[in-house]
Amino acid sequence: PSTFQQYISAPLNNHTHFHKGSLIQLASGQMKKVEDLETQDFISSARSNQDLTLDHSTLVKIDKDEASGCVGLTFRVGRENHLVTVCAAEDHPFFVYGSSWSSISPSLSMARYSLSCSQLSLGDVCISLTNSTHPRSIMP
Repeated sequence: PSTFQQYISAPLNNHTHFHKGSLIQLASGQMKKVEDLETQDFISSARSNQDLTLDHSTLVKIDKDEASGCVGLTFRVGRENHLVTVCAAEDHPFFVYGSSWSSISPSLSMARYSLSCSQLSLGDVCISLTNSTHPRSIMP
């Protein structure tokens, strides 16, 4: 594993695309409600659009900081296993491979976004699509 570690601070404001009922356009052009997204939607979008990469990150550490209202989430990212720590609000949803949306506080996610979330736990593999100009790697 790499010893490279990066810190990213996610904005703690209200992300409207996480609100229940928000429409997300998949790479195929199909529209889906955010709460209806499935792992296969991420995989299909990455496979059908060469500008998208399916990133996966395994949650390895959770540090709550009550004073700042921020939770430090440390992930092992990519094949190089870089450690990346993200500062996120407890209600911030992450999509877990093979599951659905999860957060540190599912009740706060429900209150803010009306989005049903599971409990985000150590070992969860979170996935996201990112714009990419480098070679693609898609999870099976």
